[in-house]
Amino acid sequence: MGLRTSAAMLLLFALITLPFAIASALLLQHRLGLLDTYDTMRADVGLFDLGLEAVPPLNDMRDLASAAIYTQEPGIVSRFELSRSRAGSRLQAFLHGVRQRDTAGLRDQARLLSEAWSDLTVKTGIPMEDVVGPFDNVNQIDRKSVV
Repeated sequence: MGLRTSAAMLLLFALITLPFAIASALLLQHRLGLLDTYDTMRADVGLFDLGLEAVPPLNDMRDLASAAIYTQEPGIVSRFELSRSRAGSRLQAFLHGVRQRDTAGLRDQARLLSEAWSDLTVKTGIPMEDVVGPFDNVNQIDRKSVV
């Protein structure tokens, strides 16, 4: 009788604790899934930050490009080259982060961005006479008003 009672007690204990053990395992699994989701979001935000860091030097390049082409002023050209160097290093850091994500669509975009950056040349896209004309007209007006 004692053996049957202890077996019954063990079975009763298992029946009572098993649902709680299953619920605990499911709750733990859910929390680990949330943690994985948060880690993925943290990586996405970090990648977004790397991309945003490349924007200011690219804006400086855009703003300085026409003056660097026209004037060839050493100060402007050096600022342009500094911005280009900063943009290049920040873009490389961003592209490295994108490649680490190992997502097919992101890898394709990184490849296209890398090709576009390596093929980048600073030019006006229109004949130099058309670019220089307005500057020369302003210079002529300035010379006439000074004389």
